[in-house]
Amino acid sequence: MEGLRSMVSTRDGGNLKQIKRLLKFSQIPEVIEVPSFSKKAQSLLQGLIDGFSLSDALEAKKIEKVTDHDVKAGEYFLKQQCQSHPEIANASIINNLAHALMLREAMTKVILEDINNLAHAPMLGGAMNRVILPVMDDLIKEIYDIAEANAQIPMLCCTHGQLVSSTTLGKEMVIFAVRLSRESRDISQVEILGKFAGAMGNYNAHLVAYPDINYQKIAEKFITSLGISFNPYVTQIIEAGEIGSSTMPHKMNPIDFENSEGNCRSVPFKHEVVHLTLAG
Repeated sequence: MEGLRSMVSTRDGGNLKQIKRLLKFSQIPEVIEVPSFSKKAQSLLQGLIDGFSLSDALEAKKIEKVTDHDVKAGEYFLKQQCQSHPEIANASIINNLAHALMLREAMTKVILEDINNLAHAPMLGGAMNRVILPVMDDLIKEIYDIAEANAQIPMLCCTHGQLVSSTTLGKEMVIFAVRLSRESRDISQVEILGKFAGAMGNYNAHLVAYPDINYQKIAEKFITSLGISFNPYVTQIIEAGEIGSSTMPHKMNPIDFENSEGNCRSVPFKHEVVHLTLAG
């Protein structure tokens, strides 16, 4: 079950961010195609966020088997959930005229990374603050306790394949506690950034739809409301999905290559393990 939750965790966060994005657009007076939602509509959308379940995530996963694109699967899932509420359905599915199509591009056809980075960032921050750092702190304390208990235990040092001077087991254990403390401090100071600037980071589709709106200001307010630091100047990294790019239909994404790249990133602390054991 935990493996299954891990498989759908990104989609879970991505779907919820799409809902929050729709709510944000409804608060911009200039975006007339998405009028301010009634309290009933806002309650329904908030209910989708609060009540999002594993079965909902699996349903989105089932849709992805057809689209071969996780962002589009999330978009279609949310459309299905909102279909019974005309006020939301009309705002989230805009199909008429070029201008409306560009708004739809800006609102629902955002690029994969706009969705995923805002889903990953809170997950990473939560994992750091609630799991990784507390475990590191507990481990540091345990190492210090071992060091204190063995402060008087002598041992020989070894270098270049030969025994040299003496030390104590406690002192050598303190070395690891200090190194790990330093790494914990550095990790805790990492700033988690988020972006919401579209393909290439230029707000292209946004500006075509409504050129007079200050999207950078809106993006900053939206991202910081999620507890993420705003990254104002960005480029675009690789997307995923055989349906083609979510905003660039002329572009086909190499999904197998991208999945392999993602797998290579699944061991982020390998460097830290080597550094802690070998650093002088």
